[in-house]
Amino acid sequence: MKTNGKTEFLNFRVGTLSLLLIVLMPLAGYARHIEPPAPAETAGGGCALDAWLVELLEPGTAAESDAEPTAVRDDEWWTKPALAPVPPFAPPPAPLSVPVDANRERRFDPQQGFAWSAALQQSFLFNSFLQVWRVTMEAETRAELGGPFFKDYFRSVKGLRGWDDGDNFLTNYIGHPMQGAVSGRIQIHNDPRGVGQDFGLRREYLNSRLKALGWSALFSINFELGPLSEASIGNVGMKPREKSQTPMAFVDLVVTPTVGTAWLIAEDAIDRFLVRHLESRISNVVLRATVRGLLNPTRSMANLMRFKYPWHRDNRSL
Repeated sequence: MKTNGKTEFLNFRVGTLSLLLIVLMPLAGYARHIEPPAPAETAGGGCALDAWLVELLEPGTAAESDAEPTAVRDDEWWTKPALAPVPPFAPPPAPLSVPVDANRERRFDPQQGFAWSAALQQSFLFNSFLQVWRVTMEAETRAELGGPFFKDYFRSVKGLRGWDDGDNFLTNYIGHPMQGAVSGRIQIHNDPRGVGQDFGLRREYLNSRLKALGWSALFSINFELGPLSEASIGNVGMKPREKSQTPMAFVDLVVTPTVGTAWLIAEDAIDRFLVRHLESRISNVVLRATVRGLLNPTRSMANLMRFKYPWHRDNRSL
């Protein structure tokens, strides 16, 4: 919807603050679980924590054990040392057939099909969130809520024409691509063959992101023209507005999935080359979670749509 410059700037600041709160507020709850681990006696009578600290500070001094490694429970996450430093441009690891993460509620098997039910539910939740945001933040949207629903809806859809809808650069080329990246990530999260793919020029990775592009395009069409959309809620396109004679235009339908998929791929590259590089050098788990959340904002939002922590990753634990 169209608003004046002051309102757009206020909405941008509120949106930025909301994203920061979404990413950072859960960290407080996660950090509350930090407490010193109970000392456990090792086979030689010493404390397991002492032995771990010695090995962490002076690698190679602790005695090596031939016992099979045991899985680390969620309540023992603080005992995991930082990842070993790796070169920032190291070759990507092979995609995991079954992603490993102690925080996951279920595991993906590449032999299973696409999780349609979960993908549709998460997409519906995200679309509902966007529509509620529009009604809450945009006075013009609230002003057009009255009138005959179906008649005004079809008139709005018929108003689709032209390229420019009158919105500013920030809305059309930043906000909508981020929306497209979130919806594409929802598809990836529910695709067993794509969820474990790391950035790279591989056929499997590219095919996965092309599927995300298609899902994002369908989501964008529904957001603009569907039963729960800008056309049905607020009747964008039904009549000319102050900034444009064609407020329902093609710019969002094209830019949202295309630039949004490019944004998604860029976050994949940042996660592989920068986030992992920083994780290997940061031992503080709260700081590592913050880095993950802030450097991949649309992935963080998609995680929230499936009720995961913003910093969640399907191919590695925190």
